[in-house]
Amino acid sequence: MGPFIVTTPSPTLATYQLQMAPAPTQQMPTTP
Repeated sequence: MGPFIVTTPSPTLATYQLQMAPAPTQQMPTTP
């Protein structure tokens, strides 16, 4: 899931990546 987020030049995706880094298990159920 990391690679596609990094390759996406979207500010929203970038923020999502930062939130997913420290707590991937927490962000899992919140992802669409």
